[in-house]
Amino acid sequence: VRCVCVNTGLQVSYDYADGKHIFAVILKKLKRNLVNKMLQEAKDLQKNAVSELVQVLASGKKEITFKAPTGSGKTYMMADFMNRILAANQNAVFIVSTLSKSNLARQNYESFVALAENNTFPNINPFLINSDSSGEGSLYIPTDYNVYVLPRDLYKDSSKLKKEGTFL
Repeated sequence: VRCVCVNTGLQVSYDYADGKHIFAVILKKLKRNLVNKMLQEAKDLQKNAVSELVQVLASGKKEITFKAPTGSGKTYMMADFMNRILAANQNAVFIVSTLSKSNLARQNYESFVALAENNTFPNINPFLINSDSSGEGSLYIPTDYNVYVLPRDLYKDSSKLKKEGTFL
């Protein structure tokens, strides 16, 4: 049996004796192939977007704004971008600030740590700047990291650190 998906061109061939379940088996295989193809296309789009960002930076542009829809893998792409830059320049340092009131900074930090630890992006070494690392009007920031994640609450106008002049 050979089945071809008209929309994607995916082909599935089976040598299956029991015709009773063949349609379900073919449908399952087509769905799995389609999902794999879509995932690969998404990964390719992410890699291409990061490559374009690196090219823009290499062209001399000093400020880059990267926008992408929810669920498109912005954190992953940001980690890929930083990893590529750090591979070329070990002295680069990144500050990743969040505008979200939620735990986005911690989520980003945890994602960066996981991507570094599983060797997906081995050049990034993240540190989460948080209220635990700040004392009375001061902020301890160790210098042996290259990616610093800064939650919104530490630099907004009403923060203790901003009021006391730690951040200008």
